[in-house]
Amino acid sequence: DAEVFFERAIAKDPTLPRARQGLARLSLELNKNDQALALYDEIVAAAPDDLDSQLLRCACLFDLRRDDDAIVGLRTILAADEFNFAARHSLASRLAERGEQRQVIELVEPLMKTFPDDVSLNYLLASAYTEIGETTLAETHLQTHLDGRAQLDELGRMKRRLSVNQSDGEGILRLATGYLRYQWDEAEIWLVKAINALPESPAAYRAMSEYQMKRGDQRRAKEYAKAADTLLNLQ
Repeated sequence: DAEVFFERAIAKDPTLPRARQGLARLSLELNKNDQALALYDEIVAAAPDDLDSQLLRCACLFDLRRDDDAIVGLRTILAADEFNFAARHSLASRLAERGEQRQVIELVEPLMKTFPDDVSLNYLLASAYTEIGETTLAETHLQTHLDGRAQLDELGRMKRRLSVNQSDGEGILRLATGYLRYQWDEAEIWLVKAINALPESPAAYRAMSEYQMKRGDQRRAKEYAKAADTLLNLQ
């Protein structure tokens, strides 16, 4: 049904970006990769600064087994946004599959100051350092990865408990901050829920500020930090 309505919206107004973006994302989810790629080609041509659409275009290319083109696309994104987490992570993962471990290390290490406990990044580094014979570094990152996996298991149990008691604002906030530390790109939905459940909590806004900072949105990070300071001053 969504596909039909997106197509109708585009037929009425071919310049409507949200309709084209929605249909492109839906096509990708439905594994209509050729259609999705054609749409993302049009979106990126019209809005070359739309890095999210560029990332999704790369996902289409990978699904179509056009890995070399996708890698070029990821490098283009990084030329515009040097520390884009999703682009660096995706490129590092693909290069790891190709055995290009030193390039993996070059891509991932600059992220570790911001994401020191991220389980996926530590796994990539543990594997890469193992392959090049740096056993001490490999063991350090592997242990951090395993510790993080244990924490993610606990967060999974917490999530199941919260599905029964959705009014536990403090529990939602703990879940959000846990994901922010160990699997940060899963945190946003829980941070939104935490702010909704605890609208007067400086900690919830501070955590959302950290999330926005990590994703590179300095403006929104400052807005949430300002909201946290305001709430703190009112207490």
